[in-house]
Amino acid sequence: MHFHITTNSTRAGAERWGDVFFARDLAEALALQGAQATILTRGEDPKPVEGPAVHLKINGPHLEDATPGIANISWMISPATFACPQMLGRFQLVLSASARQAADLARSGLDARLMHQATNTRRFHPSHRPASAETIPVLFVGAYAPRARRRLVTNAIKLGFDVHVHGPGWQGVIPDRCWKGERVPPGQLPGLYASARVILNSHMPTMIEQGIMSNRSFDALAAGAVVVSDLIEGFQAPDIPELMQAGTTEELGRMLTAALQGPPADMQQRLDLHRRVARDFGFDGVAGRLIAMAGDLVAAGTVAPFAFARGPDPQPMPDLVAPERSAREQQKGMAQAALQISRIAAALAGPEPTPATPPAPPETQGVIHALMADLRIAQAAAMDPHATDLTRTMERPAARAQRLLEAVAKGSGAHHALQHPAQRDANMIRIMRNEPLWHGSPDHYLRDPLKRHLRLWPRRAPVPLKRPVGVFLHLYYDELAPVFADRLSRIDAPMRLYVSTDTEAKAARLKQVLPDAEIRVMANRGRDICPKFVGFADRHDDHDIVLHLHGKRSVHSDRLDDWLTHNLDCLLPRRDEINRILSMFDDIAQLGIVAPVIFRNVIGAAHWGDNFDIAREVAHRMGLGDALPDDTRLRFPAGSMFWARVDAIRPLLDLGLTPDHFPPELGQVDGTLAHAIERMIGVCCAAQDLRMLPVAGRGVNQFKPFQQRRTCNGDVRAALLAGEFDES
Repeated sequence: MHFHITTNSTRAGAERWGDVFFARDLAEALALQGAQATILTRGEDPKPVEGPAVHLKINGPHLEDATPGIANISWMISPATFACPQMLGRFQLVLSASARQAADLARSGLDARLMHQATNTRRFHPSHRPASAETIPVLFVGAYAPRARRRLVTNAIKLGFDVHVHGPGWQGVIPDRCWKGERVPPGQLPGLYASARVILNSHMPTMIEQGIMSNRSFDALAAGAVVVSDLIEGFQAPDIPELMQAGTTEELGRMLTAALQGPPADMQQRLDLHRRVARDFGFDGVAGRLIAMAGDLVAAGTVAPFAFARGPDPQPMPDLVAPERSAREQQKGMAQAALQISRIAAALAGPEPTPATPPAPPETQGVIHALMADLRIAQAAAMDPHATDLTRTMERPAARAQRLLEAVAKGSGAHHALQHPAQRDANMIRIMRNEPLWHGSPDHYLRDPLKRHLRLWPRRAPVPLKRPVGVFLHLYYDELAPVFADRLSRIDAPMRLYVSTDTEAKAARLKQVLPDAEIRVMANRGRDICPKFVGFADRHDDHDIVLHLHGKRSVHSDRLDDWLTHNLDCLLPRRDEINRILSMFDDIAQLGIVAPVIFRNVIGAAHWGDNFDIAREVAHRMGLGDALPDDTRLRFPAGSMFWARVDAIRPLLDLGLTPDHFPPELGQVDGTLAHAIERMIGVCCAAQDLRMLPVAGRGVNQFKPFQQRRTCNGDVRAALLAGEFDES
């Protein structure tokens, strides 16, 4: 039997994930019993092997899809951020470390069984105590963080027990005498556990809520220590009374007092405990049970289905709906598109599918969402009577549509991931793409290239321009008007100011501070992107050079409080530095956009994020096809403030968008048309064969080692054409 074992880790971050070490211990135990194992990381497909095989997915926060064409086992060892019964139903067996979850899934009709976390009893053993080690009364190894406050540990210290704590984040939280260091090397952990009388197992809150006892308890018990854990609902180990669960501070005190009374356990007592733990919670026993379960699945011939598979009973081809037609809300638009894709896939599954007729032009237009590009692919396949290799064409769109429909289906529990309006749109996209529901930078994402920038230098003389500069300023926060009035007064060139806001009352207040501005009141949709690119699209024709600004406030994160000041210090610094920017547009024909150097606190998010699939639709409407850069080559003005030659952004202005193409404002932090267009600004510039130049004023001190200094515009031109500011 061959086990393909997949973990939640990425390949680049494998050594930082606990489930990778968990998988290695399991693979070792499987090998000792004659099975073979290959360890994979998130998103990797198993390679074909000789003989029987199963795919075991060790699911933590992220539930990956079952792999079609092979028997799949899901072992849920920690709470998933999203795992609905419909998705789990594509696994042939579901194992859960939570007794409550296993019972709930079984009641829903799944083959679900309880399988606790486990320990490597060869690594954790009483004999591994160093000869010179002192006995540790109470021990905890783990990090402290605001989302993991470790109440069991802090309460034990408050009760007066001598607790030795190893891990990051504890300084200033507990007395210095208790903190013993930030890190315990993995090779030293077994000896440390074997030297302790009592080990605390203070869980993450989600582990407690879901009823999962972490393997810290089993590692510690296997080393011969007594364990006092949080109260884990549904967990029972009657043969191991050395594992105690404290539901209150009073219980914690009584348990620690009882465990520390009398002399420490001798080696024989610790070895007896080790044997009982090995029998019930050792990887060797788990491996034997998994081999038996996998054998049953292979013998039964059950495998995970493909999302698109040829079959004898096709469904009728549905009436196609124009991809441009959508709902007012992004979630509904994506769900409608997913339903159409799934119906097309079912209709194409027969041996002789009937081609569809093209959809009628849309009567209405709704939001642009992340499944429009997939819907176009599915409809093109449905309308092509000569289409070949439909399986390859349809498998990806069908799988993505399937995941989305499962997420919004009745009884899916989707409210757990989609109940927060600010996160819903992005989470819908992550579910569709089979990605974790947490923020993170992609593998191989390079930050250093984004730090390269030009340090502006002065030009005293104004720049003669053929037409005035057009300044497009969106002010949802109208109290910021004086800030912009001051900055704009530094532009030593003819200028016309266009200001957008969302209420008449704000417009009246803005007129008092910016009396020469043309002010338009627009619906609060699409953040600053819609007002500038849609609401004032007509005014761009009056200018050659434009400046896009807005009253930037990121209310979801106080780490971004200085972002606006940073952008203004780059784009509107001193008068003579603004003259330099304008002179570069005048002298360098290839210059399309001048952007601020990336703000330090957003550099980890300056990639496609949850916006690539929406950008695919925007690119289609711009006539760019699939020519989108990957994350390593994507360059854009993060924060959507920049100077530009109008020709550099012309295709975005000509999209013919309306406010209804943007979802209603719900505080979204990613995954909307506005976020996608922000990234398409750089793509659009490059498509016009123009370059983007990141700059910083003389008062900006970020990324000094990556700062380039020039003394004439000709040198800047040469550096731009040589790719010195955008090479990866």
